[in-house]
Amino acid sequence: MKILNRVFFLVVVLVFIIAQLSFAAGQKEETGKKFLLYSALLEYPQSRLLAAFEEETGIKGEYIRMSTGELLARVLAEKKTPRGDIIIGVSSESIDMIQEEGVVLPYLSPAREGIQSKFYNDEGYWYGFAMGALAIGVNTKRWESKYGEKPYPKTWEDLLDPAFEGEVIVASPLHSGTAYTFTATILQGMGEEKGWEYIRELDKNVAHYTTSGAAPARSVAAGEFTLAITFGYDQVQIARGGYPLKIIYPPKTGPEIMAMAIIKDGPNTETAKKFIDWMLGTNAQQLYTDLTSQGPVRPGILLPADATSVEKLDLVDYNLKWAAENKERIIKEWAKQVQ
Repeated sequence: MKILNRVFFLVVVLVFIIAQLSFAAGQKEETGKKFLLYSALLEYPQSRLLAAFEEETGIKGEYIRMSTGELLARVLAEKKTPRGDIIIGVSSESIDMIQEEGVVLPYLSPAREGIQSKFYNDEGYWYGFAMGALAIGVNTKRWESKYGEKPYPKTWEDLLDPAFEGEVIVASPLHSGTAYTFTATILQGMGEEKGWEYIRELDKNVAHYTTSGAAPARSVAAGEFTLAITFGYDQVQIARGGYPLKIIYPPKTGPEIMAMAIIKDGPNTETAKKFIDWMLGTNAQQLYTDLTSQGPVRPGILLPADATSVEKLDLVDYNLKWAAENKERIIKEWAKQVQ
């Protein structure tokens, strides 16, 4: 009887130990699992966001950085077997464009409370987390050497000056969300007939078109060219490094709602929801604003000294729905008109 009791006791202990080891292994596997972002954000702010999210939640994340065009193409290509969990850093109209393909998951985040409804999709397909506006970047040293005391360009029309031939850099809307916003801004602000005429004329001064929306600001800051067309916050981040970059917001400039969305059937949907909630919260909003000088979507966030409030700029009456519904047509037309 004593032997049976000892055997039973040992079996119970052994089962308990195995259970504890299995639980520990399961916990290790769960906490060690990383969610994946497909990101169009610059590396530094993106890595800082993930580090802060991990510090607050204990959840690790990683990202793959791509231009908007590459990112959207990847999400569509992986529709049947999604690898990523979140799209982040693209314009809201870009997400509207792929929503009908069934690749993004609607989620009504409780963190949307207190945020204006214009910054998120009513059904929860996307959430804006920052806003910005298009600007002209001028390398002041190169300008002085080439143009002396000539006044800086103040309007989009000023960029058509024949003196700027080969000195303008902008991205291609075939690849870049930034460039598509610029194209849609011109077409909405000037009307399509005059807008396409403007784009053809501007092409005469463009040295080349980049795939990345932020790349023109880097090239101009380095002194390779004189004038860049990018979002102002891209230029601010570069100017912080001491580069001779002057940032000019023309009248009727184009705004952007930088957005994020959950990839449908991604491997870590619940974690993706937590990240969306976190990005809309006060801590993440302040962190991202401090890092990038972009305008926050949540009220009460303090702007850095080098930031410009988008709401104080002269913005074109930008129709997000029109931009989303006409994107495929406009991109094809741009390729015909320019390339």
